[in-house]
Amino acid sequence: MSNTYGYHKKILHIDLTKQEIEVEEPNDVFYRKYIGSGIMAAYYLLKKYETENGSVFT
Repeated sequence: MSNTYGYHKKILHIDLTKQEIEVEEPNDVFYRKYIGSGIMAAYYLLKKYETENGSVFT
């Protein structure tokens, strides 16, 4: 049994509007690059904002 201490290498994306669920399984490099929940949350917020509006800064 492996000790992962707080994460199980899966990220769950839930879209309540479309009623869709997606499970993402990033590799270990992702977790090393975006260490900590705050930095990871910022990554996903900026990624979502950028894809919807074309750029991060307006």
